[in-house]
Amino acid sequence: MSSEETEDIRATQSTPLESLSERLTFPEEEARVTALTALYNTAGNSKLLFSDIRHGLRLPVVEIDPPEAGLVSKWRQKDRLKTTAVALVVCLNIGVDPPDVIKISPCARVECWVDPLSMQAPKALDTIGKNLQAQYERWQPRAKYKMHLDPTTDDVKKLVSSCRRSAKGERVLFHYNGHGVPRPTANGEIWVFNKSYTQYIPLSIYDLQSWVGSPAIYIFDCSIAGQILSSFKQFFSSTGRDQWDRKKSETNSAAGDPLKDTILMCACSENELLPQDPDFPADLFTSCLTTPIKIALHWFCSKCLLHSEGITKEIIDRIPGKQTDRKTPLGELNWIFTAITDTIAWNVLPRSLFQRLFRQDLLVASLFRNFLLAQRILRSMGCSPVSHPRLPLMDQHPMWLAWDMAAETCLLQLPGILEGNSAEKEYQPSPFFSEQLTAFELWLDHGSVEKSPPEQLPIVLQVLLSQVHRLRALVLLGRFIDMGSWAVDLALSVGIFPYILKLLQTSATDLRQTLVFIWAKIVSWDMNAQVQNDLTKDGGYLYFIKHLESDDAEIVPESRAQAAFVLAAICRNNKKGKLLCAQAGLLQTCSAQIPATAAVFSSTQRMGSDGSQQLELLLKWLIICVGHLCEDVQEIWSLAVESQVFDLLIDLSRADSPNIRASVVFALGSVFQIRSESSHGPENPSEIEKSVICRLLEGIYDGSQLVRCETVRTLYRAAASNSAWISREMSTQVRQQIINDQIEGGVCKSAPILRQVNSSSAQDLHCKLSAPDESQVHKKAHSVDDGGDTFSNTADHPDIEHDPVAGLLVNGLTILAVDPAWDVRSQALQALMDLGMEEIPKCNVPLAKSIAPDLSSAAKKAEDSKGMASPGMSFLPKSWQAKSWRSFSHSSGKSLQNERLTVMPRDDSTRVDNQFQMGNHIRTRGNLMSSINFIGQQYYKWPLLSPLAEEEPGISWLRSCTPTKLQIRKQLKSSGISRCRSSKKVRLREQVHAINTNGSAIEAIFLEPFKPQIVTADNAGRIRVFDYLQAKLLNQFDATRDSTNISAVRSMFRLNDLYNELLLACCRNGNVTVWRYFAKSGCEMPAASWQSIGTEGNRHQQPIYALSKDYLGGSLFAGAFKTKIGRNAVNVWDLHREYCVNELVSTTEDPSRQYRQIKASNLGSRLYTLDDGGILEMFDMRSNKSISKQSLGKDVIGVIPELTENERTIIAGHRSGRINFFDNRMTTPNGSITLDKNIDGHSKGTMTVIQEHSHAPIFATATSSQVVKVWSAKGEQLGVVRAHTSILGQPIGPTKCLAFSPFSLKLSSGGEDAVCAVYSLEHVPV
Repeated sequence: MSSEETEDIRATQSTPLESLSERLTFPEEEARVTALTALYNTAGNSKLLFSDIRHGLRLPVVEIDPPEAGLVSKWRQKDRLKTTAVALVVCLNIGVDPPDVIKISPCARVECWVDPLSMQAPKALDTIGKNLQAQYERWQPRAKYKMHLDPTTDDVKKLVSSCRRSAKGERVLFHYNGHGVPRPTANGEIWVFNKSYTQYIPLSIYDLQSWVGSPAIYIFDCSIAGQILSSFKQFFSSTGRDQWDRKKSETNSAAGDPLKDTILMCACSENELLPQDPDFPADLFTSCLTTPIKIALHWFCSKCLLHSEGITKEIIDRIPGKQTDRKTPLGELNWIFTAITDTIAWNVLPRSLFQRLFRQDLLVASLFRNFLLAQRILRSMGCSPVSHPRLPLMDQHPMWLAWDMAAETCLLQLPGILEGNSAEKEYQPSPFFSEQLTAFELWLDHGSVEKSPPEQLPIVLQVLLSQVHRLRALVLLGRFIDMGSWAVDLALSVGIFPYILKLLQTSATDLRQTLVFIWAKIVSWDMNAQVQNDLTKDGGYLYFIKHLESDDAEIVPESRAQAAFVLAAICRNNKKGKLLCAQAGLLQTCSAQIPATAAVFSSTQRMGSDGSQQLELLLKWLIICVGHLCEDVQEIWSLAVESQVFDLLIDLSRADSPNIRASVVFALGSVFQIRSESSHGPENPSEIEKSVICRLLEGIYDGSQLVRCETVRTLYRAAASNSAWISREMSTQVRQQIINDQIEGGVCKSAPILRQVNSSSAQDLHCKLSAPDESQVHKKAHSVDDGGDTFSNTADHPDIEHDPVAGLLVNGLTILAVDPAWDVRSQALQALMDLGMEEIPKCNVPLAKSIAPDLSSAAKKAEDSKGMASPGMSFLPKSWQAKSWRSFSHSSGKSLQNERLTVMPRDDSTRVDNQFQMGNHIRTRGNLMSSINFIGQQYYKWPLLSPLAEEEPGISWLRSCTPTKLQIRKQLKSSGISRCRSSKKVRLREQVHAINTNGSAIEAIFLEPFKPQIVTADNAGRIRVFDYLQAKLLNQFDATRDSTNISAVRSMFRLNDLYNELLLACCRNGNVTVWRYFAKSGCEMPAASWQSIGTEGNRHQQPIYALSKDYLGGSLFAGAFKTKIGRNAVNVWDLHREYCVNELVSTTEDPSRQYRQIKASNLGSRLYTLDDGGILEMFDMRSNKSISKQSLGKDVIGVIPELTENERTIIAGHRSGRINFFDNRMTTPNGSITLDKNIDGHSKGTMTVIQEHSHAPIFATATSSQVVKVWSAKGEQLGVVRAHTSILGQPIGPTKCLAFSPFSLKLSSGGEDAVCAVYSLEHVPV
């Protein structure tokens, strides 16, 4: 049990969450909000906040694909060779034994399964030569074979020289049979004959190597053949290599390193003679290499007791079938032999050596498989074959026992088959592969990366060739590669890639989902140009298109999403792949499935169905696939415009899911076609492009940083594709800045980056893409006075003309360059630098002040004029309209190089055509990293199949809480809430713990519900976490990662109580950051950051925040005074959708009043706001309207509208120390609520804070005079703590904030003296 679980061991088992009883579809937004709230509450907030893959991953800024990267490229054979020429040299001199050979009687005489004494010598020699060639042709029929029997030196030279000329740069095989000549000499010489066959002539290995050249493979079947290998290595010492190099310059031999590119196989070591057992051939080594099944069965029969079963050599020679037919006995034995020898080699040899010998050359691979058999047979006879590269001994590997079992199973059936017995006539296949798959499956159930890899992996590869076992093998293979990169690495190293590539040509429907899954896993790890070519050259992409468009109901959305992912990878930066996929109808398939999938997804998401995640995945990759397909290919782009595909995407740009919104933004980037500098594009962007730019600007203040990252990339593409247009606008801004400097008397006041577009212009810009001719872009710009600096109108300078859309685009990038999220900020800075903007100017004009609200209205008018809704809009909620909150701006400027506030175009001399120099890399313009692609690719790298997906989802915050820990926390929460609600009478103990944070004044504080931890935040923006039992600092960090924009923390909230702990920190500048691992020293990590509300240049304005864990399953309320509307307003953020769904505008028009407090109802969809004028206003969030407004007095510092679900009572705390209890049910004749009770809470000092318990009927107040009191819901004082009452702990200072523990009776306080304290409340029995 973990330490965290040990902390929670205080409870017994609890009941699991109840299943959702009803899920209904509500057409109206009011009912929809109610249903969603009830749904989340019923599920116990089972949908975690900020716990998706996108929350916490650090995204790369620049997309640079190295030429060779990834696992496929790692294992792909870079120097793939083929043996195209074979030279066969046979020196037998039949009838004459060499002088240094003493033969026993009887002895081995059979050569190539021919007895040379059974016929005349010339005929026997010719037959042996033909048989040898036939044996080699069985393994490589396409090679050119040349043979010389009993040759002279000149014959050998002509033979091998001819083979080298024929092979060119490919490999030559030289086979030497020296059974009729003396043994090789110590000087490295083999023997041939003179022309009259009266003498043995030595042939130097040096000469032979110079003729054969490299690459080459030598096979020497003679006694003490290892001496040749030793001479070979000795020759290629430093002296020998110099001689080789000189020889190469004098001859026409092929270039290359002979030691690296040469392979040798020798029948025995340098001190051994060939065996002479008469039961086996004289060329036993050659027989093992060329006829392995036959010699293996002969040897097996000689070692076992099958003679009693009628198994003889004659029966073995009559074994039926062909080696290429796996359904016959001979073919199956050959298949099993290949699988076993591959398995032995893969488990013993280093990966690189295995690749070279067993995957580079078909003939070499076959010979080395058979060489393993030669090791086994010859070593049993006292002979040790040797090779270069040297192989370890593998003759005792356990897999040979499996071969013996398979051989015995086959041989026992032969008598019945050959004799024609009807009862045993049909051959029964061996259970070998089925048993090996079972062994592999057992390994999958218990294996892991820490254990030895499965030795059956090469066998699984061979099983893919069988239709009987193929599906099972694919399923198991899919399970294996789902285990991570190491598993994919092993599968690729064993040679899976060509097998599964060939399977794309099959039409079997039962394999599709598994095969698509395997390809998705492989593509996620490596998708370079070579893999793309492999998937396009033989029509492999058609397999995925057919799977995507199949009407088979058994294909789950997740599998279709995997097919779309692979197709998107094929089309990524691959024009050939895009054209082929478009020709196959991929664009039509995606455009047809997007609206249908979106409608079903919206419905299932609203109902809380389990299938919504799969549908979201499918919809996301369909959209991304469209983006990759249309990107930078004019023909496909034009087809997409004609098909109104971009209209379809724009309709989805305000979808519920941040993943869908981000994918839409990515796909809309394909509207902008990147052109090279040499090509002459249009001077200005098209109306379609301008329309898309205006819609993209809405994403600048999206709550999801994933969407904002994609917005940066797409806006950058828009600028890069219209570089002349942007350059003119930037030059115009420089000129405008100079004029403004002159107007201000030479003092630069930071030039405006754009001029605002008026409403009619915005409406015209955002036309429907299907009717671009209807839009008109106003070329004149208008200045806006929005409480900031006022600049001269461009009308005063007729020589300066601003393009409003260009200004909006550049201004959007500059705003994103100061985004609170590091990923967004980094990409925007890189984009501005690539565009030639060295500094970030001040953005004094609100970006979307009139654009954002008018975009939706313009779209609505366009739809109404057509008399029909746009596709996909019918299922989008009504609240998803552009909100006026997006109209705030940043008033700070930053320099990319320093703090200057000038905008100067960069020298274009650094550009090379359409590329930018990035360090040592050349990066294509417009090619910033796509965040949605990066995260989507990461998703497929992590385990997806059960149970591994639940145990190891790839990143820690995706892992579910352990059942034990979850049960404990559920019980603690349930029992704690019950205990708090039943606490009618409590007593406040003295100060239990006090900690000096050694910081500045504490602004916000809260207690961890299940751990003895207190979290504080001061007005310097520093967050600290303490263990208050030990007074130990656990962690401290800044509330924001932007060191240039640190702001005091206004409020802090705890998210995901039962699961992955999150800290929501809300700052005074409107930035909101969600922190993960905030209590672990140095491990804090931002999960999300966004701008919740704009300050609009009012530095004295402090946003007020509130959190509701009930409304929509998690909502953040951020309120502040908005200059442009002259009123207070509250932005309602749906934390699940990461989107501002509502804006609640106050009915009070007094600009001097600003929010002091916001409270969310625990009982329904109500929100209470209190301004500094004492006005309490209640909103109904279902209708977005104010339903009540009451004046409570100007000195009110806070209210408690619903204490422990009591709707009728409103408690108000006043600076004077007075506490008023109002009855919300009764009003006075003038409409004010009735004062029910009035108590004097504090007689000294000023009341600074009032705070209620979320479940207990108590609340607390504190003053500047160092007094904290706890009250009951009826106004009874339950306890008081003063500065002098604390004896053991530190005295409390002026209190600024209070917080109750949510599930226990504990109270914490934070003061201006940087001291935080924890108090305990005891339950008093009534």
